[in-house]
Amino acid sequence: VGRAGAVAELVAVAERLGAAVHHQPMNDGIDFPTGHPLYAGMLAPRNAAVREVLGRHDAAIIAGCHAFMPHHYTPGPAVPDGLAIVQVDEDPAEIGRNFAVRHGLTGDLAGTLRALAEHLDGRVPAARERTERLGAAHARAREAADAAARAAYGPAPLDPRAAAHAVAAGLPDGAVVVEEAITAGLLLRAALRQDLPGSYVHTVGGGLGWGIGAAIGTRMADPDRPVVAVLGDGCAVFGVQGLWSAARYAVPVAFVVMNNGEYRTLKDTLDEGGGPSARHGRYVGMDLGPPSIDWRSAAGAFGVDAVRAGSADELRDAVAGVKDLAAPLLIEAPITGHAAGRRADRGTGR
Repeated sequence: VGRAGAVAELVAVAERLGAAVHHQPMNDGIDFPTGHPLYAGMLAPRNAAVREVLGRHDAAIIAGCHAFMPHHYTPGPAVPDGLAIVQVDEDPAEIGRNFAVRHGLTGDLAGTLRALAEHLDGRVPAARERTERLGAAHARAREAADAAARAAYGPAPLDPRAAAHAVAAGLPDGAVVVEEAITAGLLLRAALRQDLPGSYVHTVGGGLGWGIGAAIGTRMADPDRPVVAVLGDGCAVFGVQGLWSAARYAVPVAFVVMNNGEYRTLKDTLDEGGGPSARHGRYVGMDLGPPSIDWRSAAGAFGVDAVRAGSADELRDAVAGVKDLAAPLLIEAPITGHAAGRRADRGTGR
């Protein structure tokens, strides 16, 4: 929707219905303003989670997205039985590819959604009340999440919630986020409030190491917008040589490395499977140390200055400074990892 220039048309459809709007799992751009009262967040990349959300509704419009691509296996389909689906896409091959649809519409997304909004205008009397009710509920949820993240602020290593919140809080107006942070990236998505198309860059598919290069290209393509790359340390090592290009061409990008010293997403995936690694707490080949990566020295080797955020407040302030950069900067954000997450889960009975 964002790439098709159809965000305003999708907003019009949602408002005429009073419908909650979710981004597809691991969305690669801004397809709906995340500060809008009807915005309900990204669908989690698990079939069970998608099914739970869709099961609250009797109908859904799926517009211009790959529905649905789970990143972790959970039994059962993503779409619950009995859900009436209207699918709108520019690619006819997407219609009904993964599930049955009640109505499939193929054509230019902006034009199709505009026509749909015009058809719906005045036909859903409950739209205003639903918008107000959903908006109030979404605002309460955001306030609670914001309070929880702020309560987690403290010295390094940072709670990942606090780190993600600090990055979002520090972003200058109009900034672009290039996100390749996997685990921390899910927390960042929930904290961001972005309305401009092109403000968020991700990849729907798999693969690691693209984030540094994508951030450089994003800033060079649109030099008037600050760019902050948020990278997991495990992702950054796959493309760290891109820092040389940033230094060579003096591209003023802030590279935030969320450093937990491991491939946490792989450990979490094994935990969900409940196999031997999870039972014994032994995860072979998933730690980035010893020796630990010295990110400030690594950046310096490629000609990039670097700082270490010693607290969530320092991280927020460092990100805010991206608007004044004349050259690239790496910001190391030490965060707690998988072991701390397991202890927290045991404390809550999960």
